[in-house]
Amino acid sequence: MMEKTVSGVSTSSLPATSGGTSSNSTSNPQLTKPSEVTKEMDISNNPDFVSLLPVGNRLFSFVHFESPRPGAIDMMELKQDANGTLSVIGIKHVDWSLWGGLWTPCAGSVTPWNTHLGSEEYEPDAKAIADATSLADATPPANATSLFVLTGGGFPSIINFMRYYGLYANNITLEDVKTRFNPYLYGYATELTANADGSYQNVKWYTLGRGSKELPYVMPDNRTVYITDDGTNTAFFRFVADRAGDLSSGTLYGAKAFQLSAANGGAFNLQWIKLGSANQTYLAKAVQANPKFYDLFNATKPQNGTCPPGYKSINAGQNDGNHECLVLKPGKEVEAAFLETRRYLAYLNGTTEFSKWEGLTYDPIRRQIYTSMSDVRYGMEDFKQLGKSATKYDIGGPNDIRLDYNPCGCVYTLNVDANYTATNMTALICGDTKYGTNANNTCNVNEIANPDNVAFLTGHDQLIIGEDTDAHENDVFWVYDMKTGEKTRIFATPYGAETTSAYWYPNINGHAYILAVTQHPYGEGGINATKMVDYPGSTGLAAHIGYFGPLEPSALTATGSASNNTLPEIQFEQLPVPYTDALKHKVQGSMTAVIGGCEVVNYQAIMRTGDKFGGSVFGRLLNAKGQPVRALDSNLLPTNEEQVEPTPDFVSYLPTCGSLYSIAHIEASPGAYYLTQLSQSANGTLTVTSQSPIDFSAYGGVLGPCAGSVSPWNTHLGSEETTINARAFAEAKDLADLKKLDSGAYSTAINAARYFDLYLPNITLASLKATVNPYNYGYITEVTVNGQGCTKAVKHYAMGRMTSEMSLVMPDQKTVYISDDGDNRSFYKFVADTAGDLSSGTLYAVKVNQTSAVKGGSFNLNWIKLGNASDALLRTQVANLTFDKIFEVAVPVGSSCPAGFRSINSAYGQECLKVKAGFEVHAAFFETGRYAAYVGATTEFTKFEGTTYDAENRAIYASVSYIRNAMLDNSSKYDVGGPNDIRVPANPCGCVYKISLSTTYDATSMSGLLCGSSSYNTDATNKCDRDIMANPDNLNMLTGQGQLAIAEDTDNHENAYLWIYDLKTAVLTRVLSTPYGAEVTGTYFYPNLGGFSYIMSQVQHPYEGAEMAKLSDKDATGAAGWVGYLGPMSSKYPKPDAKCYTEDFCQAAAPSTQPAAISAAG
Repeated sequence: MMEKTVSGVSTSSLPATSGGTSSNSTSNPQLTKPSEVTKEMDISNNPDFVSLLPVGNRLFSFVHFESPRPGAIDMMELKQDANGTLSVIGIKHVDWSLWGGLWTPCAGSVTPWNTHLGSEEYEPDAKAIADATSLADATPPANATSLFVLTGGGFPSIINFMRYYGLYANNITLEDVKTRFNPYLYGYATELTANADGSYQNVKWYTLGRGSKELPYVMPDNRTVYITDDGTNTAFFRFVADRAGDLSSGTLYGAKAFQLSAANGGAFNLQWIKLGSANQTYLAKAVQANPKFYDLFNATKPQNGTCPPGYKSINAGQNDGNHECLVLKPGKEVEAAFLETRRYLAYLNGTTEFSKWEGLTYDPIRRQIYTSMSDVRYGMEDFKQLGKSATKYDIGGPNDIRLDYNPCGCVYTLNVDANYTATNMTALICGDTKYGTNANNTCNVNEIANPDNVAFLTGHDQLIIGEDTDAHENDVFWVYDMKTGEKTRIFATPYGAETTSAYWYPNINGHAYILAVTQHPYGEGGINATKMVDYPGSTGLAAHIGYFGPLEPSALTATGSASNNTLPEIQFEQLPVPYTDALKHKVQGSMTAVIGGCEVVNYQAIMRTGDKFGGSVFGRLLNAKGQPVRALDSNLLPTNEEQVEPTPDFVSYLPTCGSLYSIAHIEASPGAYYLTQLSQSANGTLTVTSQSPIDFSAYGGVLGPCAGSVSPWNTHLGSEETTINARAFAEAKDLADLKKLDSGAYSTAINAARYFDLYLPNITLASLKATVNPYNYGYITEVTVNGQGCTKAVKHYAMGRMTSEMSLVMPDQKTVYISDDGDNRSFYKFVADTAGDLSSGTLYAVKVNQTSAVKGGSFNLNWIKLGNASDALLRTQVANLTFDKIFEVAVPVGSSCPAGFRSINSAYGQECLKVKAGFEVHAAFFETGRYAAYVGATTEFTKFEGTTYDAENRAIYASVSYIRNAMLDNSSKYDVGGPNDIRVPANPCGCVYKISLSTTYDATSMSGLLCGSSSYNTDATNKCDRDIMANPDNLNMLTGQGQLAIAEDTDNHENAYLWIYDLKTAVLTRVLSTPYGAEVTGTYFYPNLGGFSYIMSQVQHPYEGAEMAKLSDKDATGAAGWVGYLGPMSSKYPKPDAKCYTEDFCQAAAPSTQPAAISAAG
């Protein structure tokens, strides 16, 4: 499931007094740029840990804002709707004034008693503040003891924090810092309790010690707490409370590591050094007394790497390697243990050599802790710094850890005993720099890099690993399978961001969530944030707080048990590496997360062209007598081979009178329709029972049957996309002249003549005209199947003649929209005289008024009436009709026409025409494209393809495969002589449009919904962005799902794809890929066929054209076309009320229309 953003928590859009604003001790918002003291409020784009706390019938959340200083925590109240979607209904600051403000709230956890356990990271160095003799002197030797030098990277944090006291950099003195700023107020675990009345309590637990708190995590005994310490030369701590569920008193321990191995991130035994026991009351008094470092220790500088007698040598961070010589003052053991926790552990010979110790989580089944070390470096090396010899980080210390430098970090496993004491530590998984790297990804893109937050999916045996890295261009979440070791990338962030707050909530009021936060987009990693945020596709500087989900806990317990890690695995779809600039700007989530009950859905073939079913060969082209036609060579001369075309297009599925039939188009000239009876197994698998061709001989056969639809009255609506230019036919003097006038018309006619058993060289223009009548082709077809499996096939002359892609009937069963494929085409509407009967009605063509050129353009639509007629009337006119009976013609003069003639520009370029008196109806229905242009309609669309209807949004979605030629502004020959209605930028990758409908199903406007792009993520074989659809063709709405299926017919992707586009989230999911040279056709969603749902789709002409050579590859799947489906899926839809036809038209139809049963041998 896509990562969802909690409404209103994009920090740039929160109200001025809440949502990530830093406040001072009077709760007034801080100002930015302290050196300039502007009046801008400082808003943090750095959210970190986010808790979810159900309290009574309310749901609360506390949100950390890690930087800048002073830190902030906001309390939100969330609304959880019936579907589990979360939205913000209230937000307020948490007041830390009683605690001296808040330092750097970082990661956190939720306690077993349902409170928020937070942190303060990178505690200020009390010794540096005590030692400082100036604020920031720039010249030696004074600068050596300036606060700026002594605190290193911590200096800006202190200066920023002084805003809490109303002091800014331009007026702060060292005395201000020393008198106003008490470093011992900061560096603690925090706990926040949400109450049912919306109030809260907050506390800093001095009892858990002071340090660079990444996060505290409570174990199942409700007493043991592990505390990770982030930074350089840091440590690992364990606190054991005196009473379960109460952190106000207890004993604090620090770890001593004994290295067993240096391989693969290392292995260690752990022992625990007791630091001290104390309670909150005692420690609060000690802190409030405003102690100074030298109240606890005496110190002197090391000399030549050693300490004078009586002083203890230590090297403890967190900002850097820090060799010191200390003596504990008498009676200060408790204060040292809890206020200078890391230094005191080093003083007692504990291990303070860890680097960037980050998140921690627990698996109660294996009794293992998983924790992340973002870098293996510095103190973790053996007297080295980033792999090179250095003493800074080990000198003066015990050098307990001696590992190889790993800039990509590791996740470690810690085993715990019966008392929840960690006894050993071994690397589970590490990143690497050996493979899968490039200039922008210095750690392997297929491995973890700099792991930070981790979360165990209890019971599912999976570990979430979040990254905070400059070594991957985009930080990601991984799901690590504990059984197999497989990693799945499920979440990616924009440039310069890090992932935070990975946390698993298995049941929040009946829904499960994986929290995911995107911190500081465009903010780190050497990225110029200002520059990158202005790039196309930028998602802005604002952070994102969101989640994967909601997931259903009911599925969690359907099988298996949380007590033994046997719950169903949460199945995430792999998210590819963000390898394009566009993707690197985006917050992306895995498209699928399914718990239990997952139906494995693959593409399953029902049949392929060339398959034999009884006496039928699927895809075989036949003549009027039902005999195979001969294939033609490149010169259009006949060969001795019959022609089986690998070009299945639309296939309908018609449940009829208890049987299931399909009707398949074979897109060719002559074309073919095949009727197939299907059987459906208990698990929904479809297989062929019988098959036969459908007879169109009464109409001269069919040419180029393309896309189609199923009518509301359960019939097959097909099309003829191939037409023959009747003007060229009428004006040609012989075959050579026909070829000269229109080579396409010539080629189509020679191919079509095979239907009448005519072949070159025995064809003359006279014999061609006597058989192949251009006015027989270019119509919407309708096929009805009765209960006996017989068919009735008709062509609907009343719906106009054009290169029809398909027709789409609206729910009123009268209004039909017809798309017209090719260059300089229009868009048509037909309104039947009688609902459910397409044999007569009124035909209209569209006139567009462009309102925008952005995203493929936006248009208002008006409809020009072309005429009203019936099939019966028009059919009587076909036999003797020729172009010159309908129109007079003249030769254009420049871009104009002689007087009395109208200039048009339609499928055949600019023409000067005059309709002959009394032939307006003939022009409207037999020369529909020309006549539409003649009466002022728009004939400038290019490659107008599939259409589908969305009942929920009362809209049609339509695809325009290319934005080119006449759709551009004054595009040379394509616009000359025409109105130039459409003026949009070229897009070789095409667009999908949304067409809005009135309550009477009248299309009123049209605007770009989704367009392909050639600007990003392209290469020599993918000229359109690989992660966006290219050249959309067939479309179909997934009824009730809010999703649109988009099929490609493209040379701009190396392989054509089928996509699912979520209309709510605008997420595209690639669900089907085809072989080289193929296109995806006939995509159609059937919500309920015999209790199963299917997404039907064909694979047409694999290895066509330039890809033919790849047929010899060992992995080639053959040149035959495929008819099949994605499915079956258990249907959640009601059974359709499919009309059963009992009319007996078996005798009226040609004998070949009734399917022949497959023999035992067949």
